[in-house]
Amino acid sequence: MRITRAGAMGAALLLSLVWMGGCGFAGSAGTPKPPKPQRPFRVLAFWATGSNVTLSPLNVHKQAISAVVPLFYAIAGTGAIKDKVVPSVLRQVRSDGIPVVPSFTAPMGQAFLGSIPSRLLVARHIASIVRTQHYQGVNIDFEPARPRYRAGLAAFIVDLRDLLPPRSQLYLDTIPGDSAAYNYRAMTPEVTGYDFMTYDEHDDGSVAGPVAATSWVLAKVNRLKTLVPANKILMGIAFYGYDWLNGTTHAVTISLNHIPAEALKVARYDPSTEEMHARYTLGGVSHDLWWETPQGINAKVRAAETMGLQGVAVWRLGYQTTGLTTILGAIQTQRAHSLKVPHARTAPSNSHPARKTGARLRPHPSRSRRSHPYP
Repeated sequence: MRITRAGAMGAALLLSLVWMGGCGFAGSAGTPKPPKPQRPFRVLAFWATGSNVTLSPLNVHKQAISAVVPLFYAIAGTGAIKDKVVPSVLRQVRSDGIPVVPSFTAPMGQAFLGSIPSRLLVARHIASIVRTQHYQGVNIDFEPARPRYRAGLAAFIVDLRDLLPPRSQLYLDTIPGDSAAYNYRAMTPEVTGYDFMTYDEHDDGSVAGPVAATSWVLAKVNRLKTLVPANKILMGIAFYGYDWLNGTTHAVTISLNHIPAEALKVARYDPSTEEMHARYTLGGVSHDLWWETPQGINAKVRAAETMGLQGVAVWRLGYQTTGLTTILGAIQTQRAHSLKVPHARTAPSNSHPARKTGARLRPHPSRSRRSHPYP
């Protein structure tokens, strides 16, 4: 990914103004106003245990990653939280100086969201974990979100924001097509951003097809932009493919660094989706394989920048190829450029009106526990 032409022109203009001011050519207008602060493009990188998964790109491109989001905690249907922390992973990420924003998943359902005492208990437990483990925030991954818990989810996010340590990041995973489950109006002021899972256009259970065609991804993001500000959206990026078996709707996930050689021999690039496609036979079994490409991912990253999104969220570390690692390097270069531009230091994207340093935390007037707006 390259720095946009607008970004380059802005930098050139800034340098010319500094030169003119230093040489006495500022004119009667006096010192020119500094450029409008620019928020650095953010990259959240998910990590989960599994085969073919490593943290290898962090050593070379750690400055490209804004935060690592490991799947470290699971919430049971009762609200109990199971610790799945991998100490070696936590140590490595922290040794690289990368913020850790662990994910809290709810694989057993979200029944606790239907009860005020239960969701408050879970929110308090999560906030306690963040505080004691010195995490930079949390990622909430309740999928698929249940429309019947729409009000409960919104109330949970409000409660969690109030309970988290000051300036903690709070990300919420959302899925295209599940908008009925999200009260964006209530949650948007509370969250740092939405990890918009713009992948699995086709997956296990569907017919074979692209994982995330660029046109499909952009259409979904543009729709979300009608509901929430662009700078609260992180576009989901897939570092994997799906392999369908015997013409069925059953597919298995294939990491990009483990595409079978038999598929690579017959693969073709599909310009309409910017993905690779291969029909091949292995061990007498026919396969239909689609997977993401560096071209498609680069196009999506550049589109995210052009659309003014907060950044991208990558699923997941360890799945990438050399080409994708190169893209991380390009993002790293751009982030370094953004951070070096004079006057570009802004309040972190995780800042929150109710969480100013040194301010005494007070409940929002509309968030009385006795009269909760989202029962």
